[in-house]
Amino acid sequence: MTGNDIVEASKQELLDALDADSVVEVEATARRMRDRGEEPADTEWGWDHAAELYFNRFNPHNLRDELENYVERRADVYEPVAVYYEHGSFRSTDTLDADERALVAECVFNREPNRCYYNAQTSASSELRYVEGYYSAPSRPIPMPHAWLEVNGKVVEITPSATPRHDVVYYGVEYDAKTVHRAISNRERTYPLAEQPDAYRPAEIETA
Repeated sequence: MTGNDIVEASKQELLDALDADSVVEVEATARRMRDRGEEPADTEWGWDHAAELYFNRFNPHNLRDELENYVERRADVYEPVAVYYEHGSFRSTDTLDADERALVAECVFNREPNRCYYNAQTSASSELRYVEGYYSAPSRPIPMPHAWLEVNGKVVEITPSATPRHDVVYYGVEYDAKTVHRAISNRERTYPLAEQPDAYRPAEIETA
């Protein structure tokens, strides 16, 4: 369903098309519109207009554009983002198949909330590739720095505070497992490898 479909849909159809976080956001938007006088006071939700606004602003295509623009702007002022901008790309959120899910279940060692760099770096391997960069979601449209794993080029979200969905947009840089393990052994804590671009280089540079 897209923004253009909103006016033709019933409220129940919209509810069915949205996840729980999105429903909360749309209802809050509708209330704000009504409070500002953009909708009549006796309107139940101003639902169609609020939902259309939500879909037009937070659909995955817009998220991609906003994330790419954010990375480009930040690249001039923050060195790690410059690494992401120069060497990064959008990542696939395709569904893992049974074998890929089994690999993740067997080989991911840490899933601690709010410790994405630790979780991903300590489980990185030749099959579970370490990637860091940014992600955006409809419920959190401001790009967030993040780290995750990938198997066969597909995002594997292992941090409980950042549950993946197909409408989440990831943009990042892959690092070779040997580079990640060297960083873990050389540093007292886990943090973005891009903060030390001379010591830890993205995989595409290492293999060039």
